[in-house]
Amino acid sequence: MKETRKEEAFTLIELLIVVAIIGILAAIAVPNFMNAQMRARVSRAQSDLRNLSVALESYRLDNNRYPPASLEGGTTRISVFERWAKLTTPVAYMSSVPFDPFFARDAEIPTIWGGPVYEYFERETSQLSTSKWGPTSQEMNALYFIKSFGPDKVNSAVTMEGYYTHIVYDISNGVTSAGDIVRYGP
Repeated sequence: MKETRKEEAFTLIELLIVVAIIGILAAIAVPNFMNAQMRARVSRAQSDLRNLSVALESYRLDNNRYPPASLEGGTTRISVFERWAKLTTPVAYMSSVPFDPFFARDAEIPTIWGGPVYEYFERETSQLSTSKWGPTSQEMNALYFIKSFGPDKVNSAVTMEGYYTHIVYDISNGVTSAGDIVRYGP
């Protein structure tokens, strides 16, 4: 008698079902991973702004003013790199200036407005000192602000009814909603 062996293998239907299940799991996991990455960038930006604020306050204690945003008279703005350089040399209030995690490398943003580092303006020498800062009490009482472009990667500062204000990012509007991450000081 002849013995017949049946070879076992997966059928095409079984393979298609496995591929479909993997596709469904990937469709669920990838957006969650992207949201987790965005939340991590937001947390990093908020932490960096807090650290920069502490460095600015330390600088002010030693120099009786914040690093200037403009040359004397407020007519010529200093690049943001020069503004932050005062926090690293000659006295190191910070070891290095952090980069904005939301800076879009393909964006043509002049370094006067921040570029790859966080934007910073102060009231004492800034051209903005002649205009009103923001309609909220937090903005009006601020002596400086530091900001990140936020998840939308767009400068969301506007002049509204004579006030210079920011559209502030809020995660409750969605992980990649419009607005800047802003810290007002002190």
